[in-house]
Amino acid sequence: MRTINLLKKDLLESRKAMMIYGLTLFIIMLLSSTLTILTEGPYYHNTSSNSYLEFFISFLFLGGFIIGSLAFRDDMYGKSTQHNWLMLPASPIEKLAVKMITVLIIYPVALLLFITASSLIVEGFNLLVFKTSFQVLNPLNPSIWKSILNFIVVGSIFLMGSAYFRKAAFVKTVLILGLIGFGLGMITILAGRVVFSEFFTGMNFNNELFISNFAVRFDSPDQYVEFRVFEIIGKVIYWALLAPFCWVVSYFRVREVQAYDAV
Repeated sequence: MRTINLLKKDLLESRKAMMIYGLTLFIIMLLSSTLTILTEGPYYHNTSSNSYLEFFISFLFLGGFIIGSLAFRDDMYGKSTQHNWLMLPASPIEKLAVKMITVLIIYPVALLLFITASSLIVEGFNLLVFKTSFQVLNPLNPSIWKSILNFIVVGSIFLMGSAYFRKAAFVKTVLILGLIGFGLGMITILAGRVVFSEFFTGMNFNNELFISNFAVRFDSPDQYVEFRVFEIIGKVIYWALLAPFCWVVSYFRVREVQAYDAV
């Protein structure tokens, strides 16, 4: 019950910012759709356009990462709000759970419903005024739900960054991810060099590995046992371990702040 009350409090406090965010997104979609029709002419018709799907994926990740990076900024680190948040009658895990639910579940679902409804309104307006329209967003599109699953995983990293960094969490998280990506890339290259040391003759920038004058395409790893093993390990780490790891680190950070800053 405390978690539900805390969730209601969190949503009520952020409703103004979310209304402004939603209004801005609606205006962008309306202008984009209308200007496209005006630019292409009154007889423009494109029922296969995926513009709303692109809007959803773009705002899901970019907007979601920014929102996730701001999740703890005011509550846990704000000078005027930290004390009230720390004194709330809720455990660290409950406070973290509220942020996780808000950022990783409510935001993508609300965004999907909002863009779906907005696409109906915008294209209804275009059909009424210009006698033509784009295809509206289909919420059952498999790409949408795959994107949401990916957002839950990667968004957990930015939520952890928000819990860990007091300032500029988004920038610091992006920089750290860049460094980690560079390091993993170097490790992958070195691992491939070791595994195929007897046959390695070089690489190029077209996703090909040259082994004894034969080009191995990285986009078809099923043909090669070593690549298949790396692929399975990568999927297990990404889908099963990465998000829980971020949640655990975030929990210990919230507990640490609550233990020391509340004194």
